[in-house]
Amino acid sequence: MVEVSHHNIQAWTALGCVLELYRYAPGRADGTLRHSHEEYQFCLSLNFPGEYFYRRAYHAVPVGALSVIHPGELHSAQDREDRPYPVLYRMLSAPVLLLQQLGAQIAGRDVGAPFFKVPVVLDAELRHLFVAFHRATAPAAPLLVQEAALIELMCLWIERYADRGQSVRFPPDAPQAVQRARAYLEDNISRNITMAELAQIAGLNPYHLHRLFERSFGCPPHRYHLQIRIERARRMLARGEIASEVALATGFADQSHFSRHFKRWWAVTPGRYAPPIKNVQDP
Repeated sequence: MVEVSHHNIQAWTALGCVLELYRYAPGRADGTLRHSHEEYQFCLSLNFPGEYFYRRAYHAVPVGALSVIHPGELHSAQDREDRPYPVLYRMLSAPVLLLQQLGAQIAGRDVGAPFFKVPVVLDAELRHLFVAFHRATAPAAPLLVQEAALIELMCLWIERYADRGQSVRFPPDAPQAVQRARAYLEDNISRNITMAELAQIAGLNPYHLHRLFERSFGCPPHRYHLQIRIERARRMLARGEIASEVALATGFADQSHFSRHFKRWWAVTPGRYAPPIKNVQDP
């Protein structure tokens, strides 16, 4: 096992997905801020138990378990105990459209974005396919190999665990005024937007916009804006873009400002998020 003295996340992109290999250093039990993603997030816990707070409940994640978080769903993750050794897990962030298309191909009709009622599963075959897709993409294998590995993984997950009677709605249902505000934030990630400006776009006064936005998306407008800026920055770093340019493109005043916020979300600085990939074959 690679010796780990600092948190480190190897990140890369393939077929529209972001893939990550987390290596967290030994230390005190820790956790993430509550946040959401624009994509599905699939995770494999390799050697240490964890826990999600998701859909108003705590979900234990034992070693070897796979978990899924729906797009737009607020959640947090935390250690269940102090880390006595380096903690490893693999992550896959997949676009909503990909899951919609595969769900439709399986069902033979449009069934919307798959809804996974059980967020944590122990499934040896699925775990094998999850690791196989990671390994097929770094170092990059032929596209046909990557695509086959991704289709096998996602189709099996959908066939075994998707609830055929439900689908994910993302973005979630919300008043049109709030949807306009959300879209404006997403289209202007590099700008310092004021509440008065956003309220004008929504056609609401600032007080009502703040309340309706938080009720619809689980956080106030300023936090949602910061969250999507960090998410876009994460994807840019995973593509290998330079941290200083990413900071500028996502509206941070300087690299230290960017680094501080990024570390609050991901527990690592941008420089430790996407280092050159040396070996992601193990574990």
